[in-house]
Amino acid sequence: MLNKNKLFLFLNLLLIFNLSAANAVANVNSYDAYAIATAPSAPILAGDNTLDDELIYGDVRPAVISGDKVLLEMSYGLAEVDAKYIKLVSQAEAERWRDEAAYQVITPFADVQPEAATSSYPYVITLPRGAYLKLGEINSEDTRYAKAELVDGETGWIRRPLVRPVRHWGEFSEEQTRKNLINDAKLYLGASYRWGGLTHAGVDCSGLIHMVYRLNGLEVFRNSRPKSGHALALKHVEYDFNNLKPGDTIHWNGHVGMYLGGGKYLHANAKDFKAVINSLISSDADFREDLADIQAINTFATAFPEEPDKLIIKEFYADKFLESGDEAGYRFYVRVDGYAPSEAVIYPEGIDSPECKIVISDDRAVWRFVYSDRHSDKAPEYIYSKSGIYKPAVQLFNNLNNKNISSDVYEMAAPIMINKILSSDAAPVSVEIKEIKNIKDIKENEHGFVMLSDVAPEIMQEIRYYSSYNFVGSKINGYEEPSAMLTRKAAEALKAVNDELMQNYNYCLKIYDAYRPQRAVDHFMRWARDKRDMKMRKDFYPEIKNKADVFKRGYVARKSGHSRGSTVDLTLYDLKAKQDLDMGGTFDYFGAKSHYDYNKLTQAQRANRKLLRDVMLKHGFKAISTEWWHFTLKDEPYPNKYFDFEIKKF
Repeated sequence: MLNKNKLFLFLNLLLIFNLSAANAVANVNSYDAYAIATAPSAPILAGDNTLDDELIYGDVRPAVISGDKVLLEMSYGLAEVDAKYIKLVSQAEAERWRDEAAYQVITPFADVQPEAATSSYPYVITLPRGAYLKLGEINSEDTRYAKAELVDGETGWIRRPLVRPVRHWGEFSEEQTRKNLINDAKLYLGASYRWGGLTHAGVDCSGLIHMVYRLNGLEVFRNSRPKSGHALALKHVEYDFNNLKPGDTIHWNGHVGMYLGGGKYLHANAKDFKAVINSLISSDADFREDLADIQAINTFATAFPEEPDKLIIKEFYADKFLESGDEAGYRFYVRVDGYAPSEAVIYPEGIDSPECKIVISDDRAVWRFVYSDRHSDKAPEYIYSKSGIYKPAVQLFNNLNNKNISSDVYEMAAPIMINKILSSDAAPVSVEIKEIKNIKDIKENEHGFVMLSDVAPEIMQEIRYYSSYNFVGSKINGYEEPSAMLTRKAAEALKAVNDELMQNYNYCLKIYDAYRPQRAVDHFMRWARDKRDMKMRKDFYPEIKNKADVFKRGYVARKSGHSRGSTVDLTLYDLKAKQDLDMGGTFDYFGAKSHYDYNKLTQAQRANRKLLRDVMLKHGFKAISTEWWHFTLKDEPYPNKYFDFEIKKF
């Protein structure tokens, strides 16, 4: 609600310079002006003169007068409406109308007629679903009709089955309210799609959700995004439909629908040009693939949060977007259950460095942090310029509408590892190679495995399975540290590869994975059996519709060569350009472009793959045809033994 003192000053300035506006509100105290919609649906226009929203007949809003325009205080901010569509009243008159206009139209449209007869014409007014009006006496001759009184006091007759008493949020049980929401949502089936519309003449996605909740007494944002202040709470359910309930909402990027149960949802959409029912389940006849992709769904939301007084962080992660010189830039994203926060505090260098923090309080910035997908370039950023292992933390707050709730301080599960990159004016790379004189004295575990960083510290490491950025989407079992372990023989062979690359090409190796415990392979197996978990499909397996195919195509195996300790996944890194070489595809992509001889590679991409393969084969490794990054030592010490110890320093 606007501050009354500010509103008073603003109105007085406007009234001094605009006599027509003063005449329009001659009997209204300037500090408490309200508007009641008198048109069946009053258009609210965007800056480009397109329809942005509508005000349904009888709706009451606080108002600010500006010339022949009126600014209405909507749930999402101030919106402009032409004065001819509304009646300006005092606060007392507005409250009286709200109390007495106790009925709403429930059919698509309803005529208020001059007489209580079906043939009575011309109509006093035709009202859309959701319109408010007063209902009086029942007609003595035809009890199907009741006296209707409009905003300006004009009266007529309306058929009683076309209206119902205004519902108030909380008057029914949660179970009954959910049923009511679903029944009212289905009233819009077949309604034409209209951008910015709220009526059966045309409704858009957020308009439909807004009206369904409004018909049940709850004012939710007229917006597809559940921003701070929204009456619906965020709800992440890991794509498990059993945790969704009818009446919850599904939020895609720029789109929203209502969950009906059984994997089905109702939404108004431009593709069908109407409100329809679709399904998230591929076996259903009304399945819609583009909206069933878990990568397309940003969040779910509910009017019935299990813990309304808490913000519960489900995930906090970062995505690298910059690597230049001695700097590395990351963007941050969070998923949270509870009412969308109004403020966030990020500690990019960890909670132990509280002086280093990012405070986000702008509504749009908070929304981008909480709601955007992982590739949004609008998410909060931080540039790291010092080597180290950082564990960022975050805390969220909601101090709107007297909620005053917050989350616990939440640390990122996978730390950010910054390896300071050689600057362009550094000494020749060949000088930087560390010759380890006593390589045989390097510590190894009981199976003869060593830490690769002890043997070849120049080799870069980006252990993807220690982070959440991999095809599973979470840290993998057994990866207790972001370090590569190998048999000594494989590690020494990799050092020879890397020495040649640094001396002859100014390149080095970058390791994505090396030894892999069997428990990690078991983790992959569980993931592959969970058909509902498709959250990383967009990045790693968009070509695969059925996750069972990851076995058939050889991308996931029940026994992995990595568990024998002499297999690595790697790429080439250009030390001068300070970036990975372009290999024409990303590590762990399940598709044809990962095949070594993929036929759509550029000449440069083909040359880069060939160089990597040639130098690896030269130093005793063998390759496979389906993954350009995958190599195994030919003469591996354990060709038939699979290990399951954790990856951690010893």
